[in-house]
Amino acid sequence: ALMQNLVVTLSGKPGSGKSSMVGLISESLGLKESNKFVQIQTQRGWTSDRDILGFENKITNKYEVDRYGFYKLLSSMQDERSLNNELAITMLDEANLSPIEHYWSAFMDAFDHPESFKTQGKESIKLPKGLRFLATINNDQTTETFSARFLDRSPVITMFNKNVTLQSISSEDSDEDLKPLDYSYEFLENCFKGHNDLDSDITAVLNGLKDYECLEIEHRKMQAFQKLTSSLFYPLRLMDNGSSVAYDYGILLHLLPKINGQGQKYRENLEKLQGYLEKNNYEMSEKKVSQIIEDGSQSFESYSYFSS
Repeated sequence: ALMQNLVVTLSGKPGSGKSSMVGLISESLGLKESNKFVQIQTQRGWTSDRDILGFENKITNKYEVDRYGFYKLLSSMQDERSLNNELAITMLDEANLSPIEHYWSAFMDAFDHPESFKTQGKESIKLPKGLRFLATINNDQTTETFSARFLDRSPVITMFNKNVTLQSISSEDSDEDLKPLDYSYEFLENCFKGHNDLDSDITAVLNGLKDYECLEIEHRKMQAFQKLTSSLFYPLRLMDNGSSVAYDYGILLHLLPKINGQGQKYRENLEKLQGYLEKNNYEMSEKKVSQIIEDGSQSFESYSYFSS
């Protein structure tokens, strides 16, 4: 998901390991060591991209960079090699404390057209091909809801951490054997890109899902679903139900996060979808839809992926 999307959202309760996972990925790829990892702590009240990119100070006629080092990271990746073949990760921690569509607006616009990316400074900054965002979010009354526009652009991975032990928390040498691996962006992109030889099978799966009104399957989501499921199919092909597992992940990460509706009719459509998922052995997605229905039944017939 990280290699196929400009931004990936990690959802889960506090303590589920979202931020730790981002740090572990960055460390294992050598990005912390090479200064290609930036952590941005989202603040309440952010309204524009100047909050993460900085701004042109009209009084001093200087560019005031952000305090997290993000603009510095972008500036350091403007040579040809860095723009085209280096990986970098930026974590948007607690990303939904402010509307992400506002403070991340420069990247929303550049999602489909990277050449349109612009900063406010005089320096010409281009968007590196290997720049990726990992957004961690909590879901409670203090956070902002995601728009359909953002969810069109980001898969959502829900993290659980039910088996924490004191040993795993207190161990001082748990990362002793972790050796960073310096992979180029091009190498990783080739490892995880989608394959077109499964298009007819994937189209059949998507057509089967289009009958359910609670799923909004637009063109961008169809492409994202195709890339993820086709790249998963090969490492899972030795499993008896490998193709079902690949499709299950595609539904769970790309399609279910847009579930958001109210009323008895919406519930009935969700129940039909649940039956379809169960029939086709999409176990993870069926379990998630079941949770959404159960939680919605207890909250005035309001059903949302992010409520469960």
